[in-house]
This record gives sequence, structure tokens and C-alpha cells, in this order.
Amino acid sequence: MKDAVLVFNFYDNENNLIKSEEKNILITATEVTLPTIQISTNNNFWQTGSVEVSYQINKSSDFLTDTKLDYIYYPHVGFNYGQKFQMTIPNDEQVNFSSQHVIDNNVNVFTIGAAFDITYNNFRKRIVNQLTLSSTNVVINGADKHLSSTAPIQIFPNPATEYLKVAFNETVTSPCFDYVIFNNAGFIVKHGEKDVWDQPVDIVTLKPGIYYIRINPASRSVPITKKLLKL
Repeated sequence: MKDAVLVFNFYDNENNLIKSEEKNILITATEVTLPTIQISTNNNFWQTGSVEVSYQINKSSDFLTDTKLDYIYYPHVGFNYGQKFQMTIPNDEQVNFSSQHVIDNNVNVFTIGAAFDITYNNFRKRIVNQLTLSSTNVVINGADKHLSSTAPIQIFPNPATEYLKVAFNETVTSPCFDYVIFNNAGFIVKHGEKDVWDQPVDIVTLKPGIYYIRINPASRSVPITKKLLKL
């Protein structure tokens, strides 16, 4: 592996140099493994109002890793540019650390991320990873208002293992409905439509855990959300 400098010169139609740029590159005959940053979070951050972020840094013996790591929590609210932190990276080949951030009630989108620099002689590169998480498709923001056991829609059995059925009371006049199932992190895992209210909804492929099913009958303008326990 060898580092090199590419020089780009730009001339006008009279052959006058108007701009010059340099770019450091790597030349290698074999595949090079770059360092990585892996990011994961807890599953229930929208419900708890707190996101617990786990970072894993995997270094590469091919490069020199800078000693400083930058990481951020950025709520997308107005001109709030969030929080920026810095830590010293230990000498271990694999580094794990975590951080925790409070999600304010007015936050519907936030970004978490981390970055550090690597070098090989004169070659320099920024290793970056980030996650942007949105509540746009998350049921939790609007679920609490519709989780009453007295709602005109009920699901059974609950807990369920293979399927569930939907029961409507007399205020629901249409037998047709569509549904969306979210996992506990708020991501859509299944959706569909039913022409008859007692047609079973297949949940065999879902992993055991807590889910939310949002049911929208054709005769109602406001969907109903129910909590589901998959065994």
C-alpha cells in the first residue's frame, strides 16, 4: 500500500492557471480494511424519553487511528444544533462505550453519530457513522390517547402466538379495515388490509415481544391503536 498525491490544475481558454487542487489517495493491490463505527440504541427511547446509545469502534492495523473521537446528539428542532462531545480513544483494537441523552417532548427527529480520523503517511480520512431516527412512522406519539380498553375496537387473543382477530362494537359500521403493526422501537414490521372484520391477522413471523397494532376501519377517520403481546 502506498499513499500518493493527485494534483488537479484548471486553466482558462488562454492557458492561464486559475485553480489548483490536491487530493491524497491510497494505491493498493489488495483490499484494505477500513476502521468502522457501529451504533445501536435501546428499543424504547420514544416511550421513555431517553436514548441510550452504544458505540463500537473497530480499528484496522493498516492505519493509525487518531486519539480523539467526536460524537453528537442532534435534535432537529429549530436552530438547536444539539450537543457535541469528545473522548480519548483507548489503544485497544476494539473500543466500546455508551452515552445517554434525554429526548424532549417537542423532538420528533434526532441524529446520533460519531467520527474519528485515520492516517497512513500523508493520507487522511474521516471515519463517520450516524443514525437519524424519526417518529413520523412511530405509533407511540399518538398511541396513548387510543389505548383504552373501552375503545370500539378490541383484539383477541392477546397475548397471541400465531394470529389475532379484530372485534368491533356497534359504532363501527364498516367490516373493512387496514392495519399496521409496529415493534417496540416504533418501526413498521407488518401491514395489510382485511375485507371482513373477523379475518385473522397472521403474526407467526413476528418475534416474541411487545408490539402496537394500529387499526383503521373504513368507517372511522381516527385509527385505534392497541398494544399486543406476541408469545
